[in-house]
Amino acid sequence: MDNIIRQIKSMLSLYYKTWMDIIVVKRAHNKKMKGWIGFTFFIMTFFQGINLFVVLILLKKFLPPNFPIYVNVKFFHNDELDSFCSGLFTFFLPFIILNYLLIFRNRRYGNLIKKYHNSVGKLFLSYMLVTAGLGILLVSGVFDYLGF
Repeated sequence: MDNIIRQIKSMLSLYYKTWMDIIVVKRAHNKKMKGWIGFTFFIMTFFQGINLFVVLILLKKFLPPNFPIYVNVKFFHNDELDSFCSGLFTFFLPFIILNYLLIFRNRRYGNLIKKYHNSVGKLFLSYMLVTAGLGILLVSGVFDYLGF
């Protein structure tokens, strides 16, 4: 049990370090603008959603064929709009809530910046490139070729 708790703390530490990396860099570039909050929130949530998408697609191979990997939403009489909402609820809404609660609620990022040192954007850049690369590989069919 202690090992699991250590692993969770390690993952949470990496999560916070990645967030603080992008926040410090964006705040430095936009000192007079408050737009850095919206930008960092959007860009990090976007890449987290892509990561979840890649993981769920790869897990689908090991799940029963009829197992849904997304929340099927039927709010509208428009299939495209319902599909968009399904993707939003499945891949992005969990991270919108998580990121707000862990980073932005009560300006928690101020205390986190003091605790976690940034790496001048390198950690976030690595995260972004790996995520984008996995997403591109998935869409291009490389995982299908490899048997996933």
